[in-house]
Amino acid sequence: MAIITTGWTYKFTFIQKFAELDGIYTITKIYSWAEVLNEQLSLYDILYAPLNIPETIYNEDIKTYKNEDILKLISPVDGTELYVPTSILSSNPLYTVKEYNNLVLFINLGTYDDVSGLDYLVSQVGDEVKSVLGIGEQPKITSVSKVYLTEQEYKELENTRQDRITTILNWFSALKTLEKENNLLRAQLGAYRQLVQEKLIQNP
Repeated sequence: MAIITTGWTYKFTFIQKFAELDGIYTITKIYSWAEVLNEQLSLYDILYAPLNIPETIYNEDIKTYKNEDILKLISPVDGTELYVPTSILSSNPLYTVKEYNNLVLFINLGTYDDVSGLDYLVSQVGDEVKSVLGIGEQPKITSVSKVYLTEQEYKELENTRQDRITTILNWFSALKTLEKENNLLRAQLGAYRQLVQEKLIQNP
C-alpha cells in the first residue's frame, strides 16, 4: 500500500463486503493491533455488526488483522468514525481530494402579495446563470418570513418598487435597442460582402 499520512483526507474504496463504506475520510490515527486491544476497541462491533456481517467471518478475518495497521478514519462531511484494517482497502487511497465550496445565490426580493408576476424574472435569471456558469437548474422563489402591512403601506412599497423598475427597464430597453442595431449592421455588412464577392466573380 502507498504511504499514507495522518491528518490527510483521502478517497477510500473497500473490498466488496465493506463497499458501502466507500467515501471521503480523513486519517486521524494509525493503530497497531496491540494498541487496538489496549484501547479495548471491538472491530466486530464497530465495523462488522453495522453491516450485518456474521461474527464467524470476523473471527476468520481477525487472523490477518493482527499483523497489519488499523486506520482511524473520520468523515469530514458528517463525522462518521471508522476503524479499518488496511487489508480491507480495495486500492490505494486517492490523495487528490480537495475541499470545494458548494455555492447558492441568495437575493432578497422584498415583500409581495403575489409571486406569480415574478415567473419571467425567474426564467431570465435561470437562463443567465446557465449561459454564464453552465448551471441548468432553474432558480426557485420561496418565502422566508411573513410581513404584516396595511394596504396603504404595501401600496407605498409597491410604488417605490415600480419607480425603480422604470429606471432599470430604461437601461434594459436601451441595451435591447443597441443589440438590435448591432444585429442589423452585421446583417448589412454580410450582404455587402456577398455583393462584393459576386462582383469579383463576374468581373475577375
